[in-house]
Amino acid sequence: MFSVKLNVPRTIYINSRISNNDSEFKQVTKSLPRNRKVHQLFEWKTNEEHFLKKFHNLKYDHLMSKQVEGIYETRVPLNFRALVDGCAIVKPIKRMIPGKEQALGRTYKPEELQNIPKSDRPYLPSDAYEKIYLFHACGG
Repeated sequence: MFSVKLNVPRTIYINSRISNNDSEFKQVTKSLPRNRKVHQLFEWKTNEEHFLKKFHNLKYDHLMSKQVEGIYETRVPLNFRALVDGCAIVKPIKRMIPGKEQALGRTYKPEELQNIPKSDRPYLPSDAYEKIYLFHACGG
């Protein structure tokens, strides 16, 4: 078992009353927080650098528009996104790694990793720990 670098894409959702013809945006079907009405929901996945460069224009063009109900998940941390989309234990998909690259030490994309089902190998076997410490923090 070893740790790997993971390149997690930034994913945001735009709930628009009108169609979006931009090829970067894909129309999806999802539920919105607080049972907001879904008009036309678009997903935008991009790397963090591109997101930071384009988000100011996106925010200005879309948040100021009366045709957009809202933009969602702009502040979801990438670490959280990796945990939610991934799994506790993963392994590289061998056919996804270019022939001359080593599996160890490279930066992976989420689609290059395969989840190992919990039934194959328990994440925390019952004899793996003596004590468990829980920490709960509240913003104040």
